[in-house]
Amino acid sequence: MIFDSPVQDLASRISERGGLARPNLFAVTFNGPASINPDMFLVNAICESASLPGRAISTNEHTTTKHATKTPYTFINDDITLTFLVTNDFYIKNLFEKWMKHVINDEDGKIYYKSQYASDMTITILSLDGKMVHKVQLEKAFPIAFTAMELSNTSESQVMRFTVTMTYDNFKSNTTYFTLASSLAEFKNALSFPNPLMPSLPFSPFGDLGDQAETLLAGLKSELAGEMTTVLNSLTSQIRDKILGNAASITTPYEGSLGSVISQISGKVTNIFGAGLGGTVNEAATQASQAVLSRTSSAIKGLSG
Repeated sequence: MIFDSPVQDLASRISERGGLARPNLFAVTFNGPASINPDMFLVNAICESASLPGRAISTNEHTTTKHATKTPYTFINDDITLTFLVTNDFYIKNLFEKWMKHVINDEDGKIYYKSQYASDMTITILSLDGKMVHKVQLEKAFPIAFTAMELSNTSESQVMRFTVTMTYDNFKSNTTYFTLASSLAEFKNALSFPNPLMPSLPFSPFGDLGDQAETLLAGLKSELAGEMTTVLNSLTSQIRDKILGNAASITTPYEGSLGSVISQISGKVTNIFGAGLGGTVNEAATQASQAVLSRTSSAIKGLSG
Protein backbone atom coordinates (compact mmCIF):
# COMPACT_ATOMS: atom_id res chain seq x y z
CA MET A 1 0.00 0.00 0.00
CA ILE A 2 1.35 3.43 -0.98
CA PHE A 3 0.84 6.42 1.34
CA ASP A 4 1.37 10.08 0.51
CA SER A 5 2.82 10.62 3.98
CA PRO A 6 3.74 7.10 5.13
CA VAL A 7 4.35 7.77 8.82
CA GLN A 8 1.41 10.12 9.38
CA ASP A 9 -1.03 8.10 7.25
CA LEU A 10 -0.09 4.82 8.88
CA ALA A 11 -0.32 6.34 12.35
CA SER A 12 -3.73 7.77 11.47
CA ARG A 13 -5.02 4.41 10.20
CA ILE A 14 -3.83 2.66 13.35
CA SER A 15 -5.24 5.41 15.56
CA GLU A 16 -8.67 4.99 13.93
CA ARG A 17 -8.69 1.49 15.39
CA GLY A 18 -7.69 2.56 18.87
CA GLY A 19 -3.96 2.01 18.47
CA LEU A 20 -2.04 -1.24 18.77
CA ALA A 21 -3.18 -3.90 21.23
CA ARG A 22 -0.83 -4.66 24.13
CA PRO A 23 -0.23 -8.31 25.11
CA ASN A 24 0.59 -7.34 28.71
CA LEU A 25 -2.79 -5.71 29.37
CA PHE A 26 -5.13 -8.58 30.13
CA ALA A 27 -7.32 -10.05 32.84
CA VAL A 28 -8.54 -13.59 33.53
CA THR A 29 -11.79 -14.32 35.35
CA PHE A 30 -13.46 -17.59 36.29
CA ASN A 31 -15.50 -19.15 39.08
CA GLY A 32 -14.75 -22.85 38.93
CA PRO A 33 -16.61 -25.27 41.21
CA ALA A 34 -18.37 -23.59 44.10
CA SER A 35 -15.98 -25.04 46.69
CA ILE A 36 -12.76 -23.50 45.30
CA ASN A 37 -13.95 -19.85 45.56
CA PRO A 38 -10.99 -18.21 43.75
CA ASP A 39 -9.57 -14.86 44.85
CA MET A 40 -9.72 -13.17 41.44
CA PHE A 41 -7.74 -10.12 42.54
CA LEU A 42 -4.82 -12.32 43.57
CA VAL A 43 -5.24 -14.61 40.56
CA ASN A 44 -4.85 -11.67 38.17
CA ALA A 45 -2.05 -10.13 40.20
CA ILE A 46 0.11 -13.26 39.89
CA CYS A 47 -1.01 -14.34 36.40
CA GLU A 48 2.17 -13.86 34.38
CA SER A 49 0.87 -14.99 31.01
CA ALA A 50 -2.19 -16.35 29.27
CA SER A 51 -3.02 -17.38 25.73
CA LEU A 52 -6.00 -16.64 23.55
CA PRO A 53 -7.46 -19.80 22.03
CA GLY A 54 -6.62 -20.90 18.51
CA ARG A 55 -8.84 -22.75 16.08
CA ALA A 56 -8.12 -25.02 13.15
CA ILE A 57 -10.43 -26.45 10.49
CA SER A 58 -10.01 -30.17 9.90
CA THR A 59 -10.16 -31.24 6.28
CA ASN A 60 -10.13 -34.34 4.11
CA GLU A 61 -8.42 -34.47 0.75
CA HIS A 62 -10.90 -34.77 -2.07
CA THR A 63 -9.71 -35.64 -5.56
CA THR A 64 -11.96 -34.93 -8.54
CA THR A 65 -9.55 -33.85 -11.27
CA LYS A 66 -5.79 -33.70 -11.62
CA HIS A 67 -5.14 -32.45 -8.10
CA ALA A 68 -6.61 -32.91 -4.63
CA THR A 69 -8.57 -30.22 -2.82
CA LYS A 70 -9.34 -29.97 0.88
CA THR A 71 -12.90 -30.39 2.12
CA PRO A 72 -13.72 -29.26 5.68
CA TYR A 73 -15.62 -31.55 8.01
CA THR A 74 -15.11 -30.09 11.50
CA PHE A 75 -13.03 -27.65 13.53
CA ILE A 76 -10.72 -28.07 16.50
CA ASN A 77 -10.16 -25.54 19.28
CA ASP A 78 -6.72 -25.41 20.87
CA ASP A 79 -6.35 -25.70 24.62
CA ILE A 80 -4.99 -22.64 26.40
CA THR A 81 -2.30 -22.28 29.04
CA LEU A 82 -2.08 -19.98 32.04
CA THR A 83 1.18 -19.30 33.87
CA PHE A 84 1.22 -17.94 37.41
CA LEU A 85 3.86 -16.75 39.83
CA VAL A 86 3.81 -18.93 42.94
CA THR A 87 3.41 -17.45 46.41
CA ASN A 88 4.89 -19.13 49.48
CA ASP A 89 1.53 -20.60 50.46
CA PHE A 90 1.30 -22.23 46.99
CA TYR A 91 -2.19 -20.77 46.70
CA ILE A 92 -2.53 -21.04 42.92
CA LYS A 93 -1.18 -24.60 42.79
CA ASN A 94 -3.54 -25.74 45.52
CA LEU A 95 -6.47 -24.02 43.82
CA PHE A 96 -6.06 -25.84 40.50
CA GLU A 97 -5.26 -29.16 42.18
CA LYS A 98 -8.52 -28.85 44.08
CA TRP A 99 -10.35 -27.99 40.86
CA MET A 100 -8.91 -31.07 39.14
CA LYS A 101 -10.11 -33.23 42.02
CA HIS A 102 -13.63 -32.12 41.07
CA VAL A 103 -13.05 -33.51 37.57
CA ILE A 104 -11.67 -36.88 38.63
CA ASN A 105 -10.74 -37.80 42.18
CA ASP A 106 -7.15 -39.07 42.30
CA GLU A 107 -7.86 -41.11 45.44
CA ASP A 108 -10.91 -43.19 44.50
CA GLY A 109 -11.01 -42.57 40.73
CA LYS A 110 -14.52 -41.10 40.83
CA ILE A 111 -15.40 -39.09 37.72
CA TYR A 112 -17.85 -36.26 38.29
CA TYR A 113 -20.52 -34.82 36.00
CA LYS A 114 -19.37 -31.98 33.79
CA SER A 115 -21.95 -29.65 35.28
CA GLN A 116 -20.17 -30.09 38.63
CA TYR A 117 -16.71 -28.96 37.53
CA ALA A 118 -16.91 -27.00 34.24
CA SER A 119 -17.08 -23.21 34.44
CA ASP A 120 -16.97 -20.38 31.92
CA MET A 121 -13.68 -18.50 31.81
CA THR A 122 -13.15 -15.03 30.36
CA ILE A 123 -9.89 -13.58 29.04
CA THR A 124 -10.11 -9.83 28.54
CA ILE A 125 -7.72 -7.57 26.62
CA LEU A 126 -7.54 -4.01 27.95
CA SER A 127 -6.62 -0.65 26.46
CA LEU A 128 -4.01 1.67 27.96
CA ASP A 129 -6.74 3.43 29.94
CA GLY A 130 -8.02 0.14 31.36
CA LYS A 131 -11.11 -0.27 29.17
CA MET A 132 -12.07 -3.60 27.65
CA VAL A 133 -11.33 -3.79 23.92
CA HIS A 134 -11.55 -7.53 23.27
CA LYS A 135 -12.99 -10.44 25.21
CA VAL A 136 -12.86 -14.19 24.71
CA GLN A 137 -15.25 -16.38 26.67
CA LEU A 138 -14.34 -20.04 27.07
CA GLU A 139 -17.48 -22.10 27.54
CA LYS A 140 -17.43 -24.88 30.15
CA ALA A 141 -13.70 -24.69 30.80
CA PHE A 142 -11.78 -26.90 33.23
CA PRO A 143 -8.11 -27.81 33.88
CA ILE A 144 -6.72 -30.97 32.33
CA ALA A 145 -2.99 -30.69 33.12
CA PHE A 146 -0.36 -28.72 34.97
CA THR A 147 3.34 -28.95 34.29
CA ALA A 148 6.07 -30.13 36.61
CA MET A 149 7.76 -27.40 38.64
CA GLU A 150 11.53 -27.68 38.40
CA LEU A 151 13.69 -26.98 41.46
CA SER A 152 17.36 -26.10 41.20
CA ASN A 153 20.19 -24.84 43.42
CA THR A 154 21.26 -22.56 40.59
CA SER A 155 17.96 -20.65 40.51
CA GLU A 156 18.61 -18.32 43.44
CA SER A 157 17.38 -15.17 41.69
CA GLN A 158 14.31 -16.74 40.09
CA VAL A 159 10.76 -17.28 41.31
CA MET A 160 8.67 -20.39 40.91
CA ARG A 161 6.02 -20.57 38.22
CA PHE A 162 2.96 -22.75 37.83
CA THR A 163 1.53 -23.51 34.36
CA VAL A 164 -1.89 -25.07 33.87
CA THR A 165 -3.62 -26.20 30.68
CA MET A 166 -7.33 -25.48 30.28
CA THR A 167 -9.73 -27.13 27.85
CA TYR A 168 -13.28 -26.05 27.01
CA ASP A 169 -16.23 -26.79 24.75
CA ASN A 170 -16.11 -23.70 22.55
CA PHE A 171 -15.21 -20.03 22.68
CA LYS A 172 -16.83 -16.75 21.69
CA SER A 173 -15.02 -13.51 20.87
CA ASN A 174 -16.33 -9.99 21.25
CA THR A 175 -14.60 -6.74 20.31
CA THR A 176 -15.91 -3.61 22.00
CA TYR A 177 -13.80 -0.85 20.43
CA PHE A 178 -15.64 1.21 17.81
CA THR A 179 -14.98 4.61 16.28
CA LEU A 180 -17.26 7.50 17.18
CA ALA A 181 -20.08 8.38 14.76
CA SER A 182 -20.72 12.12 14.90
CA SER A 183 -22.83 12.60 11.76
CA LEU A 184 -25.59 10.82 9.87
CA ALA A 185 -23.18 10.00 7.04
CA GLU A 186 -20.77 8.28 9.46
CA PHE A 187 -23.69 6.50 11.10
CA LYS A 188 -24.86 5.12 7.73
CA ASN A 189 -21.32 4.06 6.89
CA ALA A 190 -21.00 2.33 10.25
CA LEU A 191 -24.15 0.33 9.57
CA SER A 192 -22.88 -0.91 6.21
CA PHE A 193 -21.44 -4.42 6.25
CA PRO A 194 -18.82 -5.71 6.13
CA ASN A 195 -17.31 -2.98 8.27
CA PRO A 196 -13.84 -3.56 9.77
CA LEU A 197 -14.63 -1.25 12.67
CA MET A 198 -17.59 -3.41 13.70
CA PRO A 199 -16.39 -6.99 13.65
CA SER A 200 -18.94 -8.44 16.03
CA LEU A 201 -22.47 -8.25 17.36
CA PRO A 202 -24.07 -6.93 19.45
CA PHE A 203 -22.45 -3.60 18.72
CA SER A 204 -22.75 0.09 19.46
CA PRO A 205 -22.07 2.22 16.38
CA PHE A 206 -21.44 5.20 18.65
CA GLY A 207 -18.58 3.61 20.59
CA ASP A 208 -17.95 4.93 24.10
CA LEU A 209 -19.68 8.30 23.93
CA GLY A 210 -19.13 9.32 27.53
CA ASP A 211 -20.15 12.92 28.25
CA GLN A 212 -20.84 13.60 24.57
CA ALA A 213 -23.63 11.04 24.41
CA GLU A 214 -26.66 13.31 24.78
CA THR A 215 -25.41 16.01 22.40
CA LEU A 216 -24.31 13.62 19.67
CA LEU A 217 -27.40 11.44 19.87
CA ALA A 218 -29.70 14.48 19.81
CA GLY A 219 -27.92 15.81 16.72
CA LEU A 220 -28.11 12.47 14.95
CA LYS A 221 -31.77 12.11 15.87
CA SER A 222 -32.59 15.56 14.49
CA GLU A 223 -30.67 14.95 11.26
CA LEU A 224 -32.24 11.53 10.78
CA ALA A 225 -35.75 12.91 11.49
CA GLY A 226 -35.23 15.67 8.92
CA GLU A 227 -34.19 13.21 6.25
CA MET A 228 -37.12 10.90 7.00
CA THR A 229 -39.56 13.84 6.85
CA THR A 230 -38.27 14.78 3.40
CA VAL A 231 -38.73 11.23 2.14
CA LEU A 232 -42.24 10.93 3.62
CA ASN A 233 -43.32 14.27 2.11
CA SER A 234 -42.09 13.12 -1.28
CA LEU A 235 -44.04 9.87 -1.01
CA THR A 236 -47.20 11.72 0.10
CA SER A 237 -46.94 14.09 -2.86
CA GLN A 238 -46.52 11.20 -5.30
CA ILE A 239 -49.57 9.40 -3.87
CA ARG A 240 -51.69 12.58 -4.02
CA ASP A 241 -50.74 13.17 -7.67
CA LYS A 242 -51.62 9.58 -8.54
CA ILE A 243 -55.05 9.87 -6.89
CA LEU A 244 -55.87 13.19 -8.56
CA GLY A 245 -54.65 11.92 -11.92
CA ASN A 246 -56.83 8.85 -11.66
CA ALA A 247 -59.92 10.61 -10.29
CA ALA A 248 -61.48 10.96 -13.76
CA SER A 249 -60.82 7.31 -14.60
CA ILE A 250 -62.49 6.33 -11.33
CA THR A 251 -65.66 8.49 -11.60
CA THR A 252 -66.32 8.40 -15.37
CA PRO A 253 -67.07 4.64 -15.63
CA TYR A 254 -69.05 4.92 -12.42
CA GLU A 255 -71.15 7.76 -13.87
CA GLY A 256 -71.70 5.88 -17.14
CA SER A 257 -72.86 2.76 -15.32
CA LEU A 258 -75.34 4.72 -13.22
CA GLY A 259 -76.71 6.43 -16.35
CA SER A 260 -77.22 3.08 -18.05
CA VAL A 261 -79.08 1.69 -15.03
CA ILE A 262 -81.31 4.81 -14.84
CA SER A 263 -82.21 4.55 -18.55
CA GLN A 264 -83.15 0.89 -18.20
CA ILE A 265 -85.32 1.52 -15.13
CA SER A 266 -87.15 4.54 -16.63
CA GLY A 267 -87.68 2.65 -19.91
CA LYS A 268 -89.31 -0.29 -18.14
CA VAL A 269 -91.54 2.03 -16.09
CA THR A 270 -92.59 3.97 -19.25
CA ASN A 271 -93.52 0.75 -21.06
CA ILE A 272 -95.68 -0.40 -18.18
CA PHE A 273 -97.18 2.77 -16.68
CA GLY A 274 -96.75 5.36 -19.42
CA ALA A 275 -94.49 8.32 -20.12
CA GLY A 276 -95.68 10.43 -17.17
CA LEU A 277 -94.62 8.04 -14.44
CA GLY A 278 -91.51 7.04 -16.39
CA GLY A 279 -90.36 10.66 -16.52
CA THR A 280 -90.86 11.06 -12.78
CA VAL A 281 -88.81 7.92 -12.05
CA ASN A 282 -86.09 9.07 -14.44
CA GLU A 283 -85.84 12.47 -12.71
CA ALA A 284 -85.63 10.90 -9.22
CA ALA A 285 -83.01 8.37 -10.28
CA THR A 286 -80.92 11.07 -11.95
CA GLN A 287 -80.92 13.15 -8.76
CA ALA A 288 -79.87 10.11 -6.72
CA SER A 289 -77.01 9.30 -9.11
CA GLN A 290 -75.75 12.89 -8.97
CA ALA A 291 -75.70 12.72 -5.17
CA VAL A 292 -73.70 9.47 -5.27
CA LEU A 293 -71.20 10.90 -7.76
CA SER A 294 -70.84 14.06 -5.67
CA ARG A 295 -70.00 12.05 -2.55
CA THR A 296 -67.54 9.88 -4.50
CA SER A 297 -65.69 12.96 -5.78
CA SER A 298 -65.59 14.44 -2.27
CA ALA A 299 -64.13 11.21 -0.89
CA ILE A 300 -61.40 11.17 -3.56
CA LYS A 301 -60.52 14.80 -2.86
CA GLY A 302 -60.39 14.01 0.85
CA LEU A 303 -57.91 11.18 0.25
CA SER A 304 -55.72 13.46 -1.84
CA GLY A 305 -55.64 16.16 0.84
